[in-house]
Order: sequence, then C-alpha cells, then structure tokens
Amino acid sequence: LLRNFSLFRLESAYEIRQDLQDSIKRMSPRQSLSGNVSFGGWARMALPIHSMNIEEVLKPALGEVVPARVSCSVEIDISRFQGVIRDEWESLREHDVVFLICIRNPKAEAGKTTKEYENERNSLARGKKPNQTRDFNWTEEDFDFPDTYGVQYVRGGEVFEVRDEDDVILNDFT
Repeated sequence: LLRNFSLFRLESAYEIRQDLQDSIKRMSPRQSLSGNVSFGGWARMALPIHSMNIEEVLKPALGEVVPARVSCSVEIDISRFQGVIRDEWESLREHDVVFLICIRNPKAEAGKTTKEYENERNSLARGKKPNQTRDFNWTEEDFDFPDTYGVQYVRGGEVFEVRDEDDVILNDFT
C-alpha cells in the first residue's frame, strides 16, 4: 500500500507539473521595457493577480522551518471571460486547490505566441518531428523551464472564501 501511495503521489505531482507548464506556456510571459512581466497569451484557468495581501502567518510547528499556515487574500479580474470559462471561474468553492506562481525575468523564447505554441503542439500530435535547428524544443523534458519562463515560486493553496466585487461572500450557503 505504501508503494502504491508513493506512486500515486509521484504521478499526481507529475500531472500537476505538466498542467502548470502548459498554462505558463499558453500565457506567454514577456518582460516589458519597464521591467514588469506582461502576458501575451491566455489560458483557460490562469490569470494574472491584481493584488495579494498576506493576512496571517502562523509559527512553524515544532521541528519545522516553514509556517504552519499562511492566509492571504488574492484579487483577480474575470470580467473579460464569458460563457463556460466564466462559469468555471465562478464555480471555485471552498476547499478547491489553486496554485500561485511567481514569474520574474522570463527569457525572450518564453514570449512565444499562443498561436505558435498551438501550431507546434498540433504538428507534434500528428507525428511530425520537432524542428531540431532551434535551441528551444517543446517535445523534450525541459529542465531549464523555470529559468526560461522566469518561474520563481510555485505555491499551492486552498480556497477559503470567494467574494465578488461588492465584497459579498459567494460561497456562503446561508
């Protein structure tokens, strides 16, 4: 049972990593001239954060170095979405898991457009061999992914409350 549990955890971590890499590639992070990171693409369930406030940091448990719990509020804007995608964002509820990713200083090849990324993915899915003349290849396991895309931190979190723009709690069923 322990081996099965360990294998399940490793497979889950690998799938999460692939999903995060796919979303980051679709977002096409770029470094602007002012030094800020901007996004040239979009992903279904990935958005830039408008603001984030850390509200509470609990002391680490005995023998640990990381905080026992960190509570923060994150503000995102879903006004540009409509239909199914907006419904997915509005369906986030208490105890759902989200990931917060900090991106700084992405390299130039990370700013690939979403259309180029999709075209290359589709051609690889049809069995076409990757273009070997480029340094950047989507088919290989890219160990330089964090450096290329400027990924600094990845933090998992649990949704505690969902509020709308009028500060009304949406996931309170009373």
